[in-house]
Amino acid sequence: MSSWLSVVGLDRRYGDRQVLCGVSFSCDRGVVALVGPNGSGKTTLLRILAGLMSPTSGNFAWGPTARAAHGQLTVGYLPQEFGLYARFTARTFLRFLGTLRGVDAAAGARLADSSLDLVGLAGEADRPLEQLSGGMRRRVGLAQALLTNPPVLILDEPAVGLDPEERLRLRVLLSTLAADRLLLVSTHVITDVEDTASQLLLLRGGRIVADTTPAALIRSADGAVWRVATDKSGALDLQARYNVSHLAVSGSNLALRIVSASRPAAGAVQVEATLEEAYLHALAHPTEQAS
Repeated sequence: MSSWLSVVGLDRRYGDRQVLCGVSFSCDRGVVALVGPNGSGKTTLLRILAGLMSPTSGNFAWGPTARAAHGQLTVGYLPQEFGLYARFTARTFLRFLGTLRGVDAAAGARLADSSLDLVGLAGEADRPLEQLSGGMRRRVGLAQALLTNPPVLILDEPAVGLDPEERLRLRVLLSTLAADRLLLVSTHVITDVEDTASQLLLLRGGRIVADTTPAALIRSADGAVWRVATDKSGALDLQARYNVSHLAVSGSNLALRIVSASRPAAGAVQVEATLEEAYLHALAHPTEQAS
């Protein structure tokens, strides 16, 4: 069975600046998370896959499985920066977008209401967008990506501006949608996709440094996370020399968690890595694409 998406050797340059370099991967349905620091190429890659930008070289193809899932391939896209007509209500805005996408009025009304319900905004459907919070407006953006029930969703930083309750709702929604769709989701907060991603693509400097799963990424950091008990001056010294992932203070005593391939201090004790710590380790020790 062919993959839903196959990407081979994508490059993208802006003048002399190389933004993507030889990006290759394949994926099937589920949540595929693109993670990496700002400027690693996540948004550029998603814009290419959404058909909004052409690669300088390389290619990608949507497999027949993706097309067969809903009869015809359509892609729902939520960009990182999403513009809204501020005086429209959420319901009117989505119906308007449905019209632009060739949906008749009756179907557009049903789809708008269904999408708003999915993102938890049914009760806010008739409020002007300018009166909604930033998190609510972000959810309207997600609703428009879902509007025509596409088999592929491309979501660029969908959790930006969401409060903790909204972030939890988003994770549940992504898990639900992933049952029969491909969701390509970019984020710089890896814990947002810890419980939902079936595949992780770690980007750094326009290259994929790991193609893996959350569980495998954690295993790759075995022996690379340490707990160190120290005082304030010792903590300052360790922070200057190592990647400190967490610091807890109890009076004059400090406990640090440090990501390091070698023992950072006498008395340091190895501890099990979190996903975030495994991510930091992978960025510091890039390998060829691995699973």
